[in-house]
Amino acid sequence: MSPTRNEFSAAANGVLVLSLLFAPETAGLAATFSGWEHQQKPTVPSAGVIRIALPAETLDAALSNLADLRVVDPAGNEAPYLLNQPVATPETFIAPKKFKSSLNAQTTVLSIETGVSLPLAEVLLATPEASFIKPVRIEGSNDGNRWQTLADDRPIFRQPNGANQLRLALTPANWAYLRINIDDGRSRAIPFTGATLRVQGEPAPTESVPVQIRERADVPGQTRLTLDFGAAHLFLTNVRLETPDTLFARRVTLVTQEMEDNVIIERPLGRGTIFRVEIEGQPPVAQLDFPINVISPGRELLLLIQNDDNPPLAITGIRAERRPVFLIFRATQAGDYSVLCGNKKVIAPRYDLGALGGNLKNVSISPLRLSGIVANPTYQPGETLPGIAMGGAALDVSDWRFRKAITVSRGGVQRLELDLEILSRAQPNFADLRLMREGKQVPIILERTTLTHSIPFKVGFADDPKSPTLSRWSLKMSQSNLPITRITCRAKATRSHERRMLGMAMDGIPRRRHQFFSDHGLRGGDAQWV
Repeated sequence: MSPTRNEFSAAANGVLVLSLLFAPETAGLAATFSGWEHQQKPTVPSAGVIRIALPAETLDAALSNLADLRVVDPAGNEAPYLLNQPVATPETFIAPKKFKSSLNAQTTVLSIETGVSLPLAEVLLATPEASFIKPVRIEGSNDGNRWQTLADDRPIFRQPNGANQLRLALTPANWAYLRINIDDGRSRAIPFTGATLRVQGEPAPTESVPVQIRERADVPGQTRLTLDFGAAHLFLTNVRLETPDTLFARRVTLVTQEMEDNVIIERPLGRGTIFRVEIEGQPPVAQLDFPINVISPGRELLLLIQNDDNPPLAITGIRAERRPVFLIFRATQAGDYSVLCGNKKVIAPRYDLGALGGNLKNVSISPLRLSGIVANPTYQPGETLPGIAMGGAALDVSDWRFRKAITVSRGGVQRLELDLEILSRAQPNFADLRLMREGKQVPIILERTTLTHSIPFKVGFADDPKSPTLSRWSLKMSQSNLPITRITCRAKATRSHERRMLGMAMDGIPRRRHQFFSDHGLRGGDAQWV
């Protein structure tokens, strides 16, 4: 059985752990470790059970599953070890025994009989309403007669852009009954269809992670932050944004870029909502954290903030937290040990897990720190495959109608954004795209992102005399066949107004009703909007 993080996190205090700790010394045989690129040198003062908190630089240099970690004793023998990553006791989500919604003159009262004799940490409300914001008061009771206020003037809301806050956090405690009073005095009452109770689990220890904002790009409807977490393979549990902005609600997504079918795509790692809202007569309430549980595949990740038509937020900093990982082994003697990592060709070790009992809580463990990571002096890199050329095969380009010159000012990997001329002439899937140099193909990969740019239209009237009650507009782009994902219409009228838009026809594409903000990648140069 291999000591992977997932495996031992659930068995850190059982027989399985000590079986590995006290495996026979013959399990560690003298060996050479020339395939490991990095090492760290902890000095063990005396024999016994040693625990080392792996620093971020070790996690960064090792494989994502830490399968390449090895511990070597002063005699050069491999020492069995285990990895322990404390995890939180799983939370439990349950439906209450009874749920009742009552509508009064200016309040909606949600009465909940919990049916639970465990500490409750949160109530999640359910409503079909698409857009609202309301203050609530939460009360608890154990007999249904005497009530205690648990929280007052908490905001709940949902916005059309998807940002929402329907979770009501509680100080963990046992409550037989809950009562949620929703203030309808400032806006009309809305329906609530149910609730879910979250039973408190035991939290796991975390530590802070320094985060740097490497790059910021504000594009229409979105802010894109490139974040440097200082290391890869960190088990991230929370991300917090710092902003002085007063009133806002934004959807946020943590994203990694990865290769799929020779195309770089963006894969979400976690989503959440951050907000700072204010209800009339009450101080602002903020939630700037969003929890995640993921091992970061790289040291740089993207944070996408969905602004829609709102101005971008002023972001002054990012904070994050991660779960620590502990390496535990039994030192048979004092002296200089080695912790090795950086071997991409090995699998996790399979140490002897004999039937030896015990409990880790009853064992005296000596904490120890690792020295800085250095090169393994015995490292011998594997032989690279000879004869691999960076250029591709020759290609007869006589079948290609268009070409465009590109000037490269420096060597190395290049990143080129395709302009409108190329986008309008290439196939929709870019199967015909080639990069050539001196008659030979240059290997390329495509990176598809959520990044968007504004494209101006030439706008003109196209009213039909036969339909005097309809306003028709003609939209013309500078290029045809462009991949359009969104069309936005802004009116200059100063009075409140409401109009029903019937549809749009574009270069032979059938008229669509109520689908102007399309994800179908419409491609064309002329459009009619009615």
